[in-house]
Amino acid sequence: LTIIVLRYWNNIWKNSKHQWVGVIDADEMVDIYEKDLKDFTIISTKGYSIINKDNVDYKDMIWGFYDPGYSKNVIFDRTKVKEINFTPGGHKIKPVGILKYSNKTYNLYHYHYISEDSLIAKYKERQKRRSKEDARKNHSVHYFKTDKQISDMYTYNIKRSAIVKEKEI
Repeated sequence: LTIIVLRYWNNIWKNSKHQWVGVIDADEMVDIYEKDLKDFTIISTKGYSIINKDNVDYKDMIWGFYDPGYSKNVIFDRTKVKEINFTPGGHKIKPVGILKYSNKTYNLYHYHYISEDSLIAKYKERQKRRSKEDARKNHSVHYFKTDKQISDMYTYNIKRSAIVKEKEI
Protein backbone atom coordinates (compact mmCIF):
# COMPACT_ATOMS: atom_id res chain seq x y z
CA LEU A 1 0.00 0.00 0.00
CA THR A 2 1.67 3.18 -1.12
CA ILE A 3 2.12 6.12 1.23
CA ILE A 4 -0.32 8.19 -0.85
CA VAL A 5 -3.02 5.50 -0.62
CA LEU A 6 -2.35 5.15 3.09
CA ARG A 7 -3.01 8.86 3.64
CA TYR A 8 -6.19 8.54 1.59
CA TRP A 9 -7.45 5.55 3.63
CA ASN A 10 -6.72 7.32 6.88
CA ASN A 11 -8.91 10.28 5.87
CA ILE A 12 -11.55 9.39 3.25
CA TRP A 13 -14.09 8.12 5.80
CA LYS A 14 -14.08 11.30 7.89
CA ASN A 15 -16.68 13.07 5.72
CA SER A 16 -19.11 10.17 5.70
CA LYS A 17 -22.64 10.88 6.85
CA HIS A 18 -23.00 7.30 8.12
CA GLN A 19 -22.18 6.12 11.63
CA TRP A 20 -20.45 2.93 10.50
CA VAL A 21 -17.77 3.05 7.82
CA GLY A 22 -15.61 0.47 6.12
CA VAL A 23 -12.20 1.01 4.58
CA ILE A 24 -12.07 -2.19 2.59
CA ASP A 25 -10.26 -3.32 -0.55
CA ALA A 26 -12.47 -4.03 -3.55
CA ASP A 27 -11.50 -7.72 -3.39
CA GLU A 28 -12.56 -8.14 0.26
CA MET A 29 -15.88 -8.88 1.93
CA VAL A 30 -16.73 -8.90 5.63
CA ASP A 31 -19.44 -11.33 6.70
CA ILE A 32 -21.44 -9.03 8.98
CA TYR A 33 -24.98 -7.67 9.02
CA GLU A 34 -26.09 -4.17 9.95
CA LYS A 35 -28.01 -5.57 12.94
CA ASP A 36 -24.68 -6.79 14.38
CA LEU A 37 -23.24 -3.27 14.55
CA LYS A 38 -23.81 -2.50 18.23
CA ASP A 39 -22.04 -2.59 21.60
CA PHE A 40 -18.59 -1.94 20.11
CA THR A 41 -16.76 0.61 17.99
CA ILE A 42 -14.41 -1.56 15.89
CA ILE A 43 -15.12 -5.00 14.47
CA SER A 44 -12.67 -7.85 15.01
CA THR A 45 -12.13 -10.10 11.99
CA LYS A 46 -10.61 -13.44 11.09
CA GLY A 47 -9.07 -13.24 7.63
CA TYR A 48 -9.31 -15.87 4.93
CA SER A 49 -7.77 -15.88 1.47
CA ILE A 50 -10.35 -17.24 -0.96
CA ILE A 51 -9.27 -19.45 -3.87
CA ASN A 52 -11.24 -20.07 -7.05
CA LYS A 53 -10.49 -23.79 -6.90
CA ASP A 54 -13.56 -24.79 -8.93
CA ASN A 55 -13.30 -22.00 -11.54
CA VAL A 56 -16.68 -20.50 -10.56
CA ASP A 57 -18.26 -17.09 -10.13
CA TYR A 58 -17.09 -15.23 -6.99
CA LYS A 59 -20.34 -15.85 -5.08
CA ASP A 60 -19.78 -19.62 -5.40
CA MET A 61 -16.18 -19.55 -4.19
CA ILE A 62 -16.03 -21.47 -0.91
CA TRP A 63 -12.42 -22.69 -0.80
CA GLY A 64 -9.65 -20.87 1.00
CA PHE A 65 -7.36 -20.83 4.01
CA TYR A 66 -6.91 -18.87 7.21
CA ASP A 67 -4.64 -15.95 6.47
CA PRO A 68 -3.83 -13.98 9.67
CA GLY A 69 -2.52 -11.03 7.65
CA TYR A 70 -6.10 -10.38 6.56
CA SER A 71 -7.54 -10.30 10.07
CA LYS A 72 -7.95 -6.55 9.64
CA ASN A 73 -10.05 -4.01 11.54
CA VAL A 74 -11.74 -2.42 8.53
CA ILE A 75 -15.21 -1.48 9.83
CA PHE A 76 -15.66 1.01 12.66
CA ASP A 77 -17.98 3.59 14.20
CA ARG A 78 -16.75 6.92 12.82
CA THR A 79 -18.61 8.84 15.55
CA LYS A 80 -16.43 7.16 18.19
CA VAL A 81 -13.16 6.48 16.34
CA LYS A 82 -11.51 9.83 15.63
CA GLU A 83 -8.39 8.55 13.84
CA ILE A 84 -7.88 5.09 12.37
CA ASN A 85 -4.13 5.38 11.55
CA PHE A 86 -3.57 2.46 9.18
CA THR A 87 0.07 1.43 9.24
CA PRO A 88 2.05 0.78 6.02
CA GLY A 89 0.41 -2.08 4.13
CA GLY A 90 -3.02 -1.18 5.51
CA HIS A 91 -3.36 -4.35 7.58
CA LYS A 92 -2.90 -2.89 11.07
CA ILE A 93 -4.34 0.17 12.78
CA LYS A 94 -3.41 2.48 15.65
CA PRO A 95 -6.82 4.03 16.32
CA VAL A 96 -7.64 7.00 18.53
CA GLY A 97 -11.00 7.58 20.21
CA ILE A 98 -13.45 5.44 22.11
CA LEU A 99 -12.13 1.99 21.32
CA LYS A 100 -14.14 -1.14 22.03
CA TYR A 101 -13.48 -4.15 19.83
CA SER A 102 -16.29 -6.59 19.08
CA ASN A 103 -16.31 -9.72 21.23
CA LYS A 104 -17.46 -11.72 18.23
CA THR A 105 -14.99 -12.21 15.40
CA TYR A 106 -16.40 -11.73 11.91
CA ASN A 107 -14.96 -13.40 8.83
CA LEU A 108 -13.14 -11.26 6.30
CA TYR A 109 -12.81 -12.93 2.90
CA HIS A 110 -10.01 -11.75 0.62
CA TYR A 111 -10.65 -12.87 -2.97
CA HIS A 112 -6.96 -12.96 -3.82
CA TYR A 113 -6.57 -16.22 -5.73
CA ILE A 114 -9.06 -15.80 -8.60
CA SER A 115 -6.75 -17.48 -11.11
CA GLU A 116 -3.04 -18.07 -11.50
CA ASP A 117 -2.87 -15.57 -14.38
CA SER A 118 -4.69 -12.86 -12.43
CA LEU A 119 -2.40 -13.38 -9.44
CA ILE A 120 0.71 -13.00 -11.61
CA ALA A 121 -0.78 -9.86 -13.21
CA LYS A 122 -1.63 -8.42 -9.77
CA TYR A 123 1.94 -8.90 -8.56
CA LYS A 124 3.40 -7.31 -11.70
CA GLU A 125 1.06 -4.31 -11.35
CA ARG A 126 1.98 -3.85 -7.70
CA GLN A 127 5.68 -4.01 -8.59
CA LYS A 128 5.16 -1.19 -11.12
CA ARG A 129 3.20 1.09 -8.80
CA ARG A 130 5.67 0.90 -5.91
CA SER A 131 6.74 4.45 -5.14
CA LYS A 132 10.32 5.57 -4.53
CA GLU A 133 9.36 6.33 -0.93
CA ASP A 134 7.95 2.80 -0.49
CA ALA A 135 11.14 1.35 -1.98
CA ARG A 136 13.30 3.49 0.31
CA LYS A 137 11.31 2.25 3.32
CA ASN A 138 11.44 -1.34 2.03
CA HIS A 139 7.63 -1.61 1.78
CA SER A 140 5.85 -4.08 -0.56
CA VAL A 141 8.92 -6.29 -1.04
CA HIS A 142 6.70 -9.39 -0.97
CA TYR A 143 5.39 -8.48 -4.45
CA PHE A 144 8.81 -8.98 -6.03
CA LYS A 145 8.51 -12.63 -6.98
CA THR A 146 9.15 -14.36 -10.29
CA ASP A 147 6.25 -15.80 -12.28
CA LYS A 148 7.45 -19.27 -11.22
CA GLN A 149 7.43 -18.32 -7.53
CA ILE A 150 3.91 -16.91 -7.85
CA SER A 151 2.76 -20.01 -9.74
CA ASP A 152 4.26 -22.27 -7.05
CA MET A 153 2.58 -20.20 -4.32
CA TYR A 154 -0.76 -20.49 -6.14
CA THR A 155 -0.41 -24.28 -6.48
CA TYR A 156 0.64 -24.66 -2.83
CA ASN A 157 -2.37 -22.65 -1.62
CA ILE A 158 -4.80 -24.61 -3.84
CA LYS A 159 -3.50 -27.84 -2.25
CA ARG A 160 -3.84 -26.57 1.33
CA SER A 161 -7.25 -24.97 0.86
CA ALA A 162 -10.40 -26.17 2.57
CA ILE A 163 -14.03 -25.11 2.53
CA VAL A 164 -14.13 -21.90 4.62
CA LYS A 165 -17.50 -20.38 3.72
CA GLU A 166 -20.95 -21.19 2.46
CA LYS A 167 -22.06 -20.42 -1.05
CA GLU A 168 -23.98 -17.17 -1.34
CA ILE A 169 -27.64 -17.40 -2.20
